[in-house]
Amino acid sequence: MAKKSSKSHIWTPVLIGALTLVIGYSIGNLVAFSNDEKCKNLETNVIASTDEPQEVDITQKQTPEGYYYLGAEDAPVVIAEHSDYQCPYCQAYFYNTFKQVVSQLIPQDNVKYIMKDYPIEGHTRAKPAVYAARCAGEQGKYWEMHEQLFTFQNQWGYSGNVEETFMEYAAGLELDTDAFEVCLTSEKYEDYIDNALDEAASKGISGTPTFTFNEYVMVGVQSYETIEAAVAQLMEMAASTE
Repeated sequence: MAKKSSKSHIWTPVLIGALTLVIGYSIGNLVAFSNDEKCKNLETNVIASTDEPQEVDITQKQTPEGYYYLGAEDAPVVIAEHSDYQCPYCQAYFYNTFKQVVSQLIPQDNVKYIMKDYPIEGHTRAKPAVYAARCAGEQGKYWEMHEQLFTFQNQWGYSGNVEETFMEYAAGLELDTDAFEVCLTSEKYEDYIDNALDEAASKGISGTPTFTFNEYVMVGVQSYETIEAAVAQLMEMAASTE
């Protein structure tokens, strides 16, 4: 919940279900309101994972810190999603909003959209899922695995052998499964994960999903309309200072 508005730079409140956000507080002054309780209850996820994931036709790019992103590198609006693959609310956002962001906002070249991992303590499979995505990324298919993980969250979230399940996803994506397995069972991304968690903590972020819009914050599942409005306001603010 942040706050600010159009020309006067005082954003208007946005009502999202039971969650009221006011956009515009700086991250240092963030007061986090969220109804997700850090998404600790995986059983609340009622989204069926039976549909085949759609083909993701996007270019794979990374920031200097190693985060994967979509959109123009020098876009005026930078959105960062702090997310947990095992969080049911993050999956709900993926289904209901993220795909629209990709198909409608990203092509406009006004938004750089960054994925920042936030595997919550207690979600024992969230970190292996981060490895699955990043190991697929080593072979050029980060976003394809990203979609697999959210689409089939109910499958791997309760799988008897999560690594075996991720190997099946890798095979389905036609990855080099031997190289994928070596990566998946390594500890090569521990520093990356620690740094991502430290960065989130430094901004007062403590749950998922949480979003930063340049220096502003939104907490909880967001609708496409809310994100679109926030981007429009930030664009207007940027134009007014030119």
